[in-house]
Amino acid sequence: MRPTNSFLLWAGVCILSTALQCATAAAQPDFALSAKTLESVSDLDFVSLNTRDTLPHQSVYAFTQDTRGYVWIATYGGLSRFDGSHLHTYAHDSKLPSSLPNNSVRALVPGPDGDVWIGTDNAGVALYRASTDSFEALPDLPPSLANARIYAMISDGHGGLWAGGQFGLFHYEPSSHAYEVYLGVGSHPGVAGFDLKHVFSLFLDRSGSLWVGGDAGLQVKRANAKKFVDVLGLEGEGEVGARPFVWSFLQDKSGKLWVGCDHVGLATYDPNAHVLRGVPKLAGLRSQIGEHTVRGLFEHASGQLWIATYGAGMLTYDMKNGDIRSFTKGSGKPYPLKNNFLRGLFKDRSGVLWIASDNGVSTLNDSTRGIYQIHPSLVHPDAQSGTEIRSVGQAYGKVWVGFDQGEFGTLEKNAKVKQVMPATPGQSTSREILAIVGNDQEGSRSAGTKTVYASGTGLFQVDLAKNSYRPVPDPLVAKEVVSAPTLDGEKVWAGTYNGLYVYDSETKKGFMYRHDPADPFSLPENDVRRVLHARDGRLWLSTRTGLDVRDPLTGHFQAFRHSSKSDSIPGDNVWVMKEDHNGRLWVATTDAGLAVLWNWTPEGTPIFRTIDKRNGLPSDSVLTMALGKDGRIWVNTAAGLAVISPETLAVQVFSVGEGLRSISQKLFGSIVLDDGALLFLGAEGLIGVLPDRLEQRSYRAPLVMTNLQLQHDTRSSTVAAYESANRSIRLDAAHRGFEASFALLDFTAPESMRYSHKLVGVDKDWVPFAEGHDSISYSDLPAGNFTLMARAVSRSGLGPVIESAFPIEAPKLWTETLPFRMLLVLFACLVIYLLVRVRTAVLERRRQQLEAEIAQRTLELNDQRDKLQVANSLLNQLASRDSLTNLFNRRHFIALLDTELARSKRTAQTFSLLLLDIDHFKSVNDTYGHLAGDTVIQTIAARISTSLRATDTLARFGGEEYIVLLPNTAVPQATALALRILSAIASTPIEIEGFLINASVSIGCAEADIKGTTTMLLERADLALYAAKRGGRNCLRVAGTPSTETTSTH
Repeated sequence: MRPTNSFLLWAGVCILSTALQCATAAAQPDFALSAKTLESVSDLDFVSLNTRDTLPHQSVYAFTQDTRGYVWIATYGGLSRFDGSHLHTYAHDSKLPSSLPNNSVRALVPGPDGDVWIGTDNAGVALYRASTDSFEALPDLPPSLANARIYAMISDGHGGLWAGGQFGLFHYEPSSHAYEVYLGVGSHPGVAGFDLKHVFSLFLDRSGSLWVGGDAGLQVKRANAKKFVDVLGLEGEGEVGARPFVWSFLQDKSGKLWVGCDHVGLATYDPNAHVLRGVPKLAGLRSQIGEHTVRGLFEHASGQLWIATYGAGMLTYDMKNGDIRSFTKGSGKPYPLKNNFLRGLFKDRSGVLWIASDNGVSTLNDSTRGIYQIHPSLVHPDAQSGTEIRSVGQAYGKVWVGFDQGEFGTLEKNAKVKQVMPATPGQSTSREILAIVGNDQEGSRSAGTKTVYASGTGLFQVDLAKNSYRPVPDPLVAKEVVSAPTLDGEKVWAGTYNGLYVYDSETKKGFMYRHDPADPFSLPENDVRRVLHARDGRLWLSTRTGLDVRDPLTGHFQAFRHSSKSDSIPGDNVWVMKEDHNGRLWVATTDAGLAVLWNWTPEGTPIFRTIDKRNGLPSDSVLTMALGKDGRIWVNTAAGLAVISPETLAVQVFSVGEGLRSISQKLFGSIVLDDGALLFLGAEGLIGVLPDRLEQRSYRAPLVMTNLQLQHDTRSSTVAAYESANRSIRLDAAHRGFEASFALLDFTAPESMRYSHKLVGVDKDWVPFAEGHDSISYSDLPAGNFTLMARAVSRSGLGPVIESAFPIEAPKLWTETLPFRMLLVLFACLVIYLLVRVRTAVLERRRQQLEAEIAQRTLELNDQRDKLQVANSLLNQLASRDSLTNLFNRRHFIALLDTELARSKRTAQTFSLLLLDIDHFKSVNDTYGHLAGDTVIQTIAARISTSLRATDTLARFGGEEYIVLLPNTAVPQATALALRILSAIASTPIEIEGFLINASVSIGCAEADIKGTTTMLLERADLALYAAKRGGRNCLRVAGTPSTETTSTH
């Protein structure tokens, strides 16, 4: 073979090999989101507690939890005991020796029986006695420890106490009141080798060794050893130096000792070399901690070390791979730290991590190890392309997310988005991305071509090789809102507001199925929300009006709707659907829970089983659903997360207490990662769920009585409550009542606690506490022995039920004893006998008197009744008649008019109204006097009356105005009657004391409109009257129809 051919062959092989390697690399995703990644990028949801919550001071130094379960908070301005809802604060009172000796409290250690050791700023160590709710100074205190400043305290594990501070170190044994004092001596060796000037931190490891950190350096006193020995650090870049200032310790699960320092970061103890070694990236002057002090250390169950610093906030350090994350004030996260200057960490027994800072307390629920929040800012910080995640999908080993402003892409390492770009510059998806799917999804019948589609306003096809997208070339769907496509080989099925769309990627053609009223087998409902391609070939559709299905053989559609039958679908507001490993269809509704297609009848009707709140679902509004790797169905509801067994339909719920800080209100998407982790859309980004980390809450926190107020009790309410745990509550015999407060000392989700109570012997059933209250009260109890039962349930009723019982003694008064009551009965019988005798005689005399009085009174009442009837008749006449003319008055006429209008509307029979006004009446009064004017009014009233029919009603409407109601009378008849009235008045002058007065009236006529009101009819008649006045008086004007309101002249 010629050399040229050999070279060509070699080159061809190389090119082919390179192509195969590239193809293999392209086939394998370079990164797949996993549970570990979710955990590493998730938010830490800090909850704050500060002076607005009645904390005595913003600067917090330390925490502890006493044996009863209360959390104690040491601040610069006082000491607080916290029960999850209320802070009970203690402060120094110079007039009260048993008060807190100094307001600046720096260290706390729990003692026995609810007692707490207190380390102060300038009053040394004191002991809080729970039994007296007061403070005691240490007895027989050595002079060198007077007014000592305490920085650190720990228990020696045997009832004694180690305390360190500005003076050095001492040990106190309470049983013997013995002290061992190690004063700081600077550079000169002290007692037992102790050689620290100031002590900042103390730690007792699992072997019993005492570690002492301070100024400057670290010393250790081994168990049973007599002397302290130095532990030096290494010099050099990335090290902490020979004698660092040590402020914190932690011994992890493996036994490794971590040491937090000032200025030089974090180190670990090397037991073989007996030295401190700097932690990579976290030690030395150029570390990520910088010159800040490490004030607290905590080992998380995930294998991360949490580091509290004074100045740099909180850092997390992955002890396996060395990854570091920072959490600081104002970090843009939904629940950030309130301050970067942290002073310590403490974890209580319920799983809450407490963080002390210069701006109050931050807490973190560390018991939530299976649910994580991922804020959109962690995924994609560009607000121009979208700040809200609207959809999540999965294709070819990648997680895809869509944003509210149209951007979408894949989540890469550290969960950052790799944006898919438009194939044509300037092209846009127009609005949010609602769904992203690939033809590798479960149930897809792909022919093998890798395809990813995104939907929003339109349908978009993604070119994976070029990382770009373009709309499918079909104008039929270009402007449609496409909710959620599903792939079947080369076909794409998708729901829209206007029908079911199918697109063939080979022919590049699409078709829209729509409802046809003439075709019973057409699409039942055009508003299609979701499409599911089942294993048996059926195409299931969730729609605005219910559940539809397409038969793959006939192409016919069929609708299933909610009915009164118990086995029908429970509601028609259907959204997401899933098919489980058994082939059963699960249907989520937004108002009626879940429906499971359990079976089919022989006639082809589906039989559904319903899962809702009655079965344990946290809410009937189911938003998203996912099929876990283990076959269980996960649902995200409006009130929490739940997982359901497909075999037993048993429901397990997870809520705020398990870390679900953000309740979802979104309907677009949920996925299952390859390692079994799940992703849901939440109100604040993504909700990551690690099923293998989740477990039902088993911690049973103590339910305690926090306060007990008894009437006429000299004890404080705190002491009374403390004693109720060990003895019966004895009430005062004269005041058998009490008020009590309770708290379940589970700090994971105190806002979700539900309390109830029952006083056995008084209450028939459990009584819920009033909304927003944690106290109850009883008064005027009967004498006897009772049991007060208190019940608390965490997690909004989903946690374990905790009950506590408190015996109550309600003694009797001496007046309630049996001898006294017997004597009282005898005395009462005697009194009753005498009273009966006296009463009988009095009653007999009284009977005779009453009979005479009754007879007389009967005569009087009959006479008064007759007079009252006459008076009532007169009053009725006065109330409805005009006193001058004896015509009906205005008020009575309006009532008659309302009745007539209602009758007219009911019977469709018209009526008319005449409104009359005497012409020039003022001149009559002015010329002839008011008496003459009254005569004119009376005379005209009489002439009008003689002109009317028996069915007509005349009334004086006010002053010189009259009004006439003409039932069943249209305008022509009303006009004739009005003209007769005009003639009757004007034809004959009125003679008064020899004077002849020519009188006339102006009349406005209006016919009723059954669509109008009384007021509108009167206004029309009034307008016609004024038209008659303007027309020269002594005439009639008729109002037009209500639509024209013109006035015609007769």
